[in-house]
Amino acid sequence: MGVCIIVKFILEKKVMKSIIMLFFVLLNVTCSSNYKAILGGLTKNHVLFYDEMGSEYYLEHYQVNEIEYKKNLAEYRNALHKFYKSETGIITFLLQYENETETVCEWFNMTNPFSATLTKKDFITTSKGALILIDNYLLSKEQEKIIIPDYYEELSYDKFYEFYNKNKYLSKEELKSAYINRGNK
Repeated sequence: MGVCIIVKFILEKKVMKSIIMLFFVLLNVTCSSNYKAILGGLTKNHVLFYDEMGSEYYLEHYQVNEIEYKKNLAEYRNALHKFYKSETGIITFLLQYENETETVCEWFNMTNPFSATLTKKDFITTSKGALILIDNYLLSKEQEKIIIPDYYEELSYDKFYEFYNKNKYLSKEELKSAYINRGNK
């Protein structure tokens, strides 16, 4: 009898609703922090130039020593692993970058900094970079780096929102399958 009174009191005072809402807010903040940490680790992608540039030039250009390079390499690989293993909530998180059109994306490497050639890929915005990450997430099994697809300019938020709104309640594997089988980029 006493338990019923307590439950009735909680429901009347909407305490439970507040607790549930607080739980979801804290869950969202935690996930956002995890996703930000993943993206932060992906900015260490310059470690992929180590072999191409040679250790001496790499260490001098990025102003790191061998120990820092190894730490950055581990951080990058860990972030890449976590990126591909993330739940589909990372897609919603990445969609928040839609209006980041004035900064160059730092989540994947483009051209070796010692190269004399620049291409459009070297100026991909954070907004477009988020779509490239989503595309990699949905198309790929875990890889050693983020791939900029040949069709990257065709990736659009409108097309993706249309796809995602139809399929966002699918499991991760079903969502990936639907993306692969959608018939158009």
